[in-house]
Amino acid sequence: MMKNPVLKISIFNSVYKFFRESTTFFLAMYLVQIGLSGGQIGIVFALANLTGIIATLPSGIINDKIRSKHLISLAILFVAMQFVGISNYHSFLIVLILFLLGGIGKTLFSISMDSLFYKSSGKKDSPMKIATMLMPNYLMLGAGTILTGYLINFQINFEQLFLIIGILLAILSVIGLIILPKSATANLSILDYKNSMSDPKAIFLLTIMSLFAIHFGAEDTSYGLFLKTNLGLNPNQMGIYMGTAIMVMGFSVLWIGKNFSKIKVKNLLLYGLFLSGTFHILMTIQNPYISWSMRVIHEIGDSMMFFALLFGISQLFDEKKYGGLTGIFTFSMVISATFGAFIFGYIGGNFGYNVPIIIGGLTTLIAFIITCKFTHLIHEEHRPNRS
Repeated sequence: MMKNPVLKISIFNSVYKFFRESTTFFLAMYLVQIGLSGGQIGIVFALANLTGIIATLPSGIINDKIRSKHLISLAILFVAMQFVGISNYHSFLIVLILFLLGGIGKTLFSISMDSLFYKSSGKKDSPMKIATMLMPNYLMLGAGTILTGYLINFQINFEQLFLIIGILLAILSVIGLIILPKSATANLSILDYKNSMSDPKAIFLLTIMSLFAIHFGAEDTSYGLFLKTNLGLNPNQMGIYMGTAIMVMGFSVLWIGKNFSKIKVKNLLLYGLFLSGTFHILMTIQNPYISWSMRVIHEIGDSMMFFALLFGISQLFDEKKYGGLTGIFTFSMVISATFGAFIFGYIGGNFGYNVPIIIGGLTTLIAFIITCKFTHLIHEEHRPNRS
């Protein structure tokens, strides 16, 4: 029996990502295939994110009151229903409803998994525990993306793939109830969370991550279509392009974890934002090999940002508030991604799929500029503030 709770959580999380998140860049392509317009695709992704917004804060607070493992299983079941549903129904209204259900599930899973990780890992040796959490996630997500592209291109259609994923996720939801560790619960009020978020360091981190998250809307609505339309890649080539770049993130977070004592959190944020924003723009270069190279560097920047977020939350706040505070950060980032999806779906469909990617990179660079001016607010201590 596996005794390391962080490793157990990490492996379970990475299996989920292998199935669910590996379809991310192909979903917009599928929606085009079943006849949805660019505007409709933007609405589907944006409202799915909006539904996630509504569920975000309650999900975070509930994670401090109910065992996270139960909420994780429920969330996976919602996502399983989404995949089984879209494998059978193609009308805009039904697809929209199924994406709304999946949006709740995706948000609830993300918050509950992060909360379970924080509560199971503690403060000690958190950089390597973060690396242990993130590395398998990125490696499995990358491998899943490659496999998804291969299957779509050579072996299987979207409907068959989504049905299989839905069934496997339903099975995984039951497994989660059995193997995931129990998390601590507490009876907290809204005021407890408000007091924690009044810290200028927390407000700064929340602002930066919100600006950073806008580019997720561009990737949801336009990135897969950019690879297909602008670069002329088939699904197999798209899977290799995206999957290998994502897998690099796994090795990047491992390097960060091992060398964290030599890296200031300030540098992690600055380099992460600069690399993510700059190379998000440059990956629109109309050459698959150059574009892929730019994407790899962009993903390294993203891995720095996700590492900084996990470290910042783990060090800034009291353990008993992790669920609610994770909900607040996720809430803000989902709002940003929703805003991005609303505008980028329309822009991509009318002005070219490269345009949203460029704009998404620029918003990340705005966050970089703000960070340069407020570096004094970056939390560098490797011990909890207990706010």
